[in-house]
Amino acid sequence: MVRRSFYRIGICAVVAVALFGMQACSEDGDPVGPAQEEWPALPEMSTMTMDLSFFGFAGADAISVKKGAPSEALLAANTERDNWINAVVRALFVQLTIYATFEAPVGAFAVAINSVPQPQSDGSWLWTFIFAEDGIEYSIFLYGMELQTEIDWRMEVSSNDPSFTLDRFVWFDGRSQLDESGGYWQFYYPVLASGPPTAGVPVIRIDWLDAPNGDHLLTILNNEVSGPDEGDTVVLSETATISFIEMTDVSIPEVHNITWLADGSGSITVPDYNNGLIACWDQQGKNTVCP
Repeated sequence: MVRRSFYRIGICAVVAVALFGMQACSEDGDPVGPAQEEWPALPEMSTMTMDLSFFGFAGADAISVKKGAPSEALLAANTERDNWINAVVRALFVQLTIYATFEAPVGAFAVAINSVPQPQSDGSWLWTFIFAEDGIEYSIFLYGMELQTEIDWRMEVSSNDPSFTLDRFVWFDGRSQLDESGGYWQFYYPVLASGPPTAGVPVIRIDWLDAPNGDHLLTILNNEVSGPDEGDTVVLSETATISFIEMTDVSIPEVHNITWLADGSGSITVPDYNNGLIACWDQQGKNTVCP
């Protein structure tokens, strides 16, 4: 879905927070921020990131995940579990490929929201976060403006990196419903210009829906106009009984689907595995005949 990496800044800890919930998170993986008073409620990290904890890592090695297919060594160590291992590796590949595009702003969101916001003259609230590494400073500003039924969001970043100066660049903006039922994020790629502020072009849009019963739907769209992956989507659907991740490459076209049930069983259907036919695993992750 994404073949070129996004601009990156050296905030490894930030990225770890965003993708794997390693720091600054509560037990359920959501950011632990200050006690909310009158400022707008911040959306949860699930509105930006895919929860693939069902798969764990299952011993998947970095080489397999990078290639998007299990190595012979990984398959040899998991005999009679080919379908499950292929699902694990390919799910992680999709996740890491997507978030290579915008892991930095997602990570910055996870960290910046732990600061106490300050009211602004226009009625918005401002969360700030400053990070410095090797003499380069990054200043991150997250704005939230409450409307009648929605909240407008915008994150800006500035840096003094002489090779990649950013001046109040809008990393992403978006809108969420006050009842937390849904919303969207739009991420941008910087186009460096001679004068401030740094301009940007749309690259990824995320839409989410959260139902009262706990159902969760996340749709990630590559909307970079004339980009090689324009129109590609990744959809994550989660319910109490069945969930799936589905990637559509519109240029080929082809669809990749991995589905899993609450009991641990599931299936994988991708064009370059099992002749494109559905392949299943049971509750123990062993290959089984599909129902």
